[in-house]
Amino acid sequence: MKTPNRTELANTLGVSRKTLYAWAKQGCPVHRGLDAVQVWRAAKASDKKSKAVTPTATDDLKARLMRAQAEHYETKTKLAELEHKVKTGQLIGMSEVESLLREWYGPVSAHLKTQPERLAHQVNPADPEHARQILDAERTQIFTLAQSIIKGES
Repeated sequence: MKTPNRTELANTLGVSRKTLYAWAKQGCPVHRGLDAVQVWRAAKASDKKSKAVTPTATDDLKARLMRAQAEHYETKTKLAELEHKVKTGQLIGMSEVESLLREWYGPVSAHLKTQPERLAHQVNPADPEHARQILDAERTQIFTLAQSIIKGES
């Protein structure tokens, strides 16, 4: 029976050629075929199971478990606090805030946007275009100020 090449052997075992090469460096008889490799792997697996866990490793694992449990408890507590704030109305979602701002300030924004056209003739009947430019510049400053306040740049 022909011994499969390393690519075929790697594919059959479901590993890369690199893994097969690393096993060979550890003493795996890859040149002897699939059966020999499977026997070697089984022996390696039983070696790993037979190694005892040292007391210091156990203590370390216990300490890590306790830390993870404490962090889990803290996270659950914070989540419960946030859920309570949402239920009592102390905390609301960003989409709700945006919706309220559109509802409250939408009319103000619309009014400001039409201001130059509405007031240009009243402010300067002799030169309404000049008045429109001045009012437009003022409106732009108001919107810029509002944006910087919203972004927290005030």
